[in-house]
Amino acid sequence: MKHWKFKGQGEIILEENIIYLVDAYAQIYRGYHAIKSLTTKDGKPSNAIFAIAKFLISLRKDFNPEYGAFVFDKGLPAERLAIHSEYKANRPGMPDDMRCQIETIRELIASFGWRIIETEGVEADDIIAAIAKKITSERIKILTNDKDISQVVDSRVTILAVNSFTKEIEERTPDKVYQKYGVRPNQIVDYLAMVGDSSDNITGLPGIGSKTASKLLEEFGSIANIYLFPEKLKTEKLRTLFLENKELLERNIKIITLDSDLELDKLSNLKDLILNKINKSSMERIAAEYELKSLHGIINEICTSTPVQEDLFNF
Repeated sequence: MKHWKFKGQGEIILEENIIYLVDAYAQIYRGYHAIKSLTTKDGKPSNAIFAIAKFLISLRKDFNPEYGAFVFDKGLPAERLAIHSEYKANRPGMPDDMRCQIETIRELIASFGWRIIETEGVEADDIIAAIAKKITSERIKILTNDKDISQVVDSRVTILAVNSFTKEIEERTPDKVYQKYGVRPNQIVDYLAMVGDSSDNITGLPGIGSKTASKLLEEFGSIANIYLFPEKLKTEKLRTLFLENKELLERNIKIITLDSDLELDKLSNLKDLILNKINKSSMERIAAEYELKSLHGIINEICTSTPVQEDLFNF
């Protein structure tokens, strides 16, 4: 959907609505690891807070979003654990010096006007996939480097990911997904089911790497078609591998497929994703409490060009 927007000096343009969805913990972890050993004078960790503040400022300057949300994981889905009890069991717990910053990070996100969405026992990727399916009239840009979410990419939904080499943000369209993985977005689930995903503790087919998986999907289109025509597999070894691991692949597909039919409370249309006015006093309080002096000037700059929410208790 498009709307008319006043740009100043009498210019009015027709502009598309874009929804920005941020995988919150992916960005928090990335910032935490990117900035090391930053604390206040009395030893309170502040590195993740500072990193997210810089990220939020970049979002404002680079995209000036009007619609969007930070989406948080809130536990693991019972359905995935029932299928695979060791799902994500290999991940270390959240570091204590990061955990103590989460509450302030959430306050900071809210002070920049962003909505926070989370549901008990639901992962962020599932919520993002459900929003993408539910709100079909707008373009959606997802800020994440997670491979799984590539399955929802299409002409309307794209990913904004940080290039691991250049550190620049690149937009992943269907063609860009194909360039990166050698498969189309609607083949990502089958691709990951075959190669596995070590970060989620999902074991793939022994001996099947990314090149073999992409070639098989180019030839057959899907894992389902491989089982319809196993005789077309080029070697006996490959046929045996697939026939002996059918249950493993079926399990992986169920785990990797995002729950886009998820019920979303209090989220029915675009209006539920409008960013709030920024709260300057909250931003300044956090910057002062964590001794982030370099942020003060930037906060003032942002607030001069953005509607500000007044602090009702600031007498």
